[in-house]
Amino acid sequence: MTPTLDSFKNSKAWDKRFDLPLVPMHNNPMIYSAYATKIIKIKDDCSNPFDSDIRQFNRDCEVQHGLFNRWPDGSGGVNSHDELMGIAYHNRVSAEEIVYYLDRHLGCYDNTKPGSKNLRYCVVRIPMVYPYLKARAEGKLSTALQLVWSADLIRDSLTYKKDDEGGRLRIWIMLGEMNNYPICERAIDVWKKKMKKKGMSPKVCFSKYLKEIPEFKENAPNEF
Repeated sequence: MTPTLDSFKNSKAWDKRFDLPLVPMHNNPMIYSAYATKIIKIKDDCSNPFDSDIRQFNRDCEVQHGLFNRWPDGSGGVNSHDELMGIAYHNRVSAEEIVYYLDRHLGCYDNTKPGSKNLRYCVVRIPMVYPYLKARAEGKLSTALQLVWSADLIRDSLTYKKDDEGGRLRIWIMLGEMNNYPICERAIDVWKKKMKKKGMSPKVCFSKYLKEIPEFKENAPNEF
């Protein structure tokens, strides 16, 4: 066990039912566990310490191929785009399954009604989400999707105002994967410079976001 993992294990982030940092007081286990995992990997210079357990948790949430509940017991309501990002961060195979499902349901994702194409739950309307899922699923990304993702990131860098710490952290989760693509890499460089100029970092974000669990702020890096 690494020091940072140990700090999370002794915090309110830890879900003793599953032995994972799922932040059980809230309803976003996959994206919050992705934040914890990324912090641990950076600070302790290690691989994902939850790899097999998080994959099993994810499988226990599966409704059908590519369609996942938030929790194994089916609670939590309709899953969200940030949870799909968390699933993809943890597991490329699940990302591939999610993309397969989205491509066959007009980009709609309603785990409470399998097969539904209700546009209310269309996750691809959020420009950065589908390219990230696609990149995680396939390990490659078309020029068109690189441009879509990068254009929205540049827009974000120019229009961002404080008080959207969650948005900064969701982008932070995507950076490692998207930095593998040349168009995205240039956009990321611009975004990072803008965030630094605005005084933003994961540590700053966690001073306001999930502040009820101080271990996030204490262990988060000082720059994106």
